[in-house]
Amino acid sequence: MYRFSAIALTLALFYSCSKNPVDNPPSSTLVGQYEATTFSAALAPLPAIDILALGGIIELTLRADNKTTGRIFIPDTPGLTQGAIDYNLEGNYTASGDTLTLSHNADTFLRDMKWVLKDGKLQANYSETGVDVIVILEKQ
Repeated sequence: MYRFSAIALTLALFYSCSKNPVDNPPSSTLVGQYEATTFSAALAPLPAIDILALGGIIELTLRADNKTTGRIFIPDTPGLTQGAIDYNLEGNYTASGDTLTLSHNADTFLRDMKWVLKDGKLQANYSETGVDVIVILEKQ
């Protein structure tokens, strides 16, 4: 009986440790540097605002160790922001199939978005309290 318990414990430890994200790195098609090619926000009932045309940026790097670096910048946009927004996107991400979730210290809507990898682009929509945001990040 003792031998069976020792084997069961060893197997349980082995399988629990094998789920470490570093042991199961993300797909090489996901890892890389991304830049926003679409970044718009609409505050109902007004038309969408092209944040990129105003000088906004989203730069995001996804590393093989599930870490992120990058930056989001939104210039002061009357009716949408109260002053400029400039945050560091250093943190982590998790990937499952074709979906991605971001986790960084900065309190941004990017963390609340469900990202989908489609045609080599990361795409997400966000909608809350009458604000609709659309972001497409393309690998550089």
